[in-house]
Amino acid sequence: MSTFKENGPAFGNLLLKSLHQIALDRNHTIASVRQNIAEAIFCNASAIEFWCKGHVPQDKSIVTALANEIKKSNGFRLDSEYNRFLNNGGIEASELHAIECDQISPFIVGNPIQYPCRFYGRERELSRIFGLWKKMPLQNVAILGPKRSGKTSLLSYLSSITTAPSSLIRKGQRQDWLSNPERYCWIYVDFMIVPTPSSFYNHVLKNLQIPYPEADICSGSIFIELLESRIQSPTLILLDELALAVNSPEFDQSFWNGLRNLACVATQQKLAFAVSAEQYPAQIASEKNISSPFFNIFQTIFLGPMEISEAYDLIKSSPIGFNSTDSEWILEHSKCWPALLQIACQNRFYSLENKETDNRWQEETLREFARYSYLFNWEAH
Repeated sequence: MSTFKENGPAFGNLLLKSLHQIALDRNHTIASVRQNIAEAIFCNASAIEFWCKGHVPQDKSIVTALANEIKKSNGFRLDSEYNRFLNNGGIEASELHAIECDQISPFIVGNPIQYPCRFYGRERELSRIFGLWKKMPLQNVAILGPKRSGKTSLLSYLSSITTAPSSLIRKGQRQDWLSNPERYCWIYVDFMIVPTPSSFYNHVLKNLQIPYPEADICSGSIFIELLESRIQSPTLILLDELALAVNSPEFDQSFWNGLRNLACVATQQKLAFAVSAEQYPAQIASEKNISSPFFNIFQTIFLGPMEISEAYDLIKSSPIGFNSTDSEWILEHSKCWPALLQIACQNRFYSLENKETDNRWQEETLREFARYSYLFNWEAH
């Protein structure tokens, strides 16, 4: 059974938006996405269509299964969207904790850190970035660092930490970076899966819940006009893998000029960008003979190794404590790079969990580290 609750419209809108996102990413129709989701959670596609109209399933297990399947299909770009969907589906924060935290590994290797309670360090960087976003005008940030330095994890953390439920926050973990954080709109764009300007425009408009042209293709001029008239709250657009877009012929100079107009003029600086890259934005653009002023609007934040005290905090988070010898070995060989810390801590944790008494975990760790030897030679320029 289903019911039309007070939060039904918000539930329906989030569901519909997530289906559109999946359809856009896969170049599928909404109908086919509905059918695939329905088959995955063992229901009828007509039920999903019904829920999109604001009818919330009474069975919370259905809400949870629906949310998890959408998340698995990348229909939610941010954890905050996933949490809002569950909340609007009648699942409280305490229940979210039971659903999510049991699934979170103590150490995460390979994937970006999505849960705030698993993110450690970068306090200096966070202070600088949020300091640029506390008041108007919003300012633009370029987060620079080598591969595996944690750029995507930092973007995710920026968008989630200020409004994350207490169940997903460690004791003493700071959240008060912004005043009235619920006023802020966050949009994450991964240029690995947003390959054209039109897909970029549609993605942003869908996340802001702004209607776009029926033809499903929005031009740059229409996009700017829509945002110019609709942006009232502080809005941050997080552009991951900037170099992919700059190196693509799909994104020409007029596209970048439009983004510069949005950030500096059209929205009265209520909108700003944070980009991630390995090089300065202007340097990336120069190599492709793109001279747009968009690439000169950024303040730079470098991601190098973590502070030793922050690395210790991550090491001490292990459910099975490491002795001082192991901790010092991890610090010495990882040089406090977050990705390497995660690898070493995970290997040591699993060896202790399996009651291994030899040092194979160190040998395995060093073999994995060999893939990232470039980190040890990196310097901020």
